[in-house]
Amino acid sequence: MLIKTGTRRALPQDVRNLFAALAIASVIVVPSLAAAQDRVTLDEVIPALSGTELGAMTLGAAPPPGSSRVVRRSEVLNALRREGRPTEGFVIPRSTRIHRGARVLNQSQLARLLTPSVAAAFAPCTVSELQLPDTATLPTGGIDVRTDANRPSRSGNASAIAVVSSGNRETRIPIRASVTCPAPAIEAGDRVEVVVAIGNVRASARGEARQPGRVGDTINVRIASGNRRAVSALVLNASTVEVIQ
Repeated sequence: MLIKTGTRRALPQDVRNLFAALAIASVIVVPSLAAAQDRVTLDEVIPALSGTELGAMTLGAAPPPGSSRVVRRSEVLNALRREGRPTEGFVIPRSTRIHRGARVLNQSQLARLLTPSVAAAFAPCTVSELQLPDTATLPTGGIDVRTDANRPSRSGNASAIAVVSSGNRETRIPIRASVTCPAPAIEAGDRVEVVVAIGNVRASARGEARQPGRVGDTINVRIASGNRRAVSALVLNASTVEVIQ
């Protein structure tokens, strides 16, 4: 549309309405879409792009569960330029507040969620009691749970970290557990036969266990002959270990 200099013409009503809408869209805060992802995508700022390849473009990291962050127009424009995309033709809000949902689990709910993973991490020891935080804030949506722990050699108290994952976001939950463990097959200081297998060739030597271990555990063993070097070996039974190559 051309408007001559010095000429005052009333714009058509539909054009004035369009300009008014664009002006409003440039300053309002658009509510974000509820999502359980760990990144903010363009379609959360421009919902009209939902379901398109462009709409799935990543703008940046999402806020932690239960919180929010603001995505500004400049961040969107920078992301478009970074991906070699055109920046014209979009109505981009000046700022958009992005929310991420969360669920707060109490101690009983945490115990139900974490117990299977903790029990597997401490096996063959059995867990009789868990000490957990009063609450934990976790992402909404699908989650995976794993437990990082060193298997204790004896009954007593043990520590672990439960890692609850959703996408690339992890929540780490410290755990104390009371465990009951079967007696080690080999005690520290026991004399053992140390077997070395290379292909079809097997050799053995006498050695001394430097730590206790159950069948299937890996322990340190010192070879009795030669330079008495220490090796890592798999416990086969109460008197034999096999060097791990």
